[in-house]
Amino acid sequence: KGDLIYNHYSHSYVASKNSNKFHHFSCKFTKSITKNNLIEFKSIEDALNEGFTPCSNCMSDYFK
Repeated sequence: KGDLIYNHYSHSYVASKNSNKFHHFSCKFTKSITKNNLIEFKSIEDALNEGFTPCSNCMSDYFK
């Protein structure tokens, strides 16, 4: 999963290596992702293509 590099939220979407969910960078759940576990995505499509599913909290407007 994800060989994208940590760059302190330089991309709009993030996930943890320990989860299958991805989030908008401003989601409250991203605060618990450590630097070592952070995966960043440039787009929703990139996250979906890597096998991640959208967060039901922050991505609900995109996936109804």
